[in-house]
Amino acid sequence: MNIIQTKVFQSSSLILTHPTFSLGRKRRASYEDEEMMNSEPLIEDNVLHITKRNRITSKKDLPIGKLLATLDKEKLIELINDLVDSNPHLKAEFEAQIEQQ
Repeated sequence: MNIIQTKVFQSSSLILTHPTFSLGRKRRASYEDEEMMNSEPLIEDNVLHITKRNRITSKKDLPIGKLLATLDKEKLIELINDLVDSNPHLKAEFEAQIEQQ
């Protein structure tokens, strides 16, 4: 049975009790506590953090049309030229789209 010792403080006519265990004494770490502090974090914890990060970044993903709308004309032309240079098969598709307009 644990008995909590109390100190008695007297203020005017009031008597207050205060537990002594909260006066700055730290609990001694047990063997299990030391093992937990020294052990590697669980893989599950890492997976949870990664999943959480992915959810945050997926909210920031915008449709390509909205991203393209933020570019000025010169950057858009540069982007299309880079795409055609790295994917020559797209050249015919761009030409067909331009001719339709």
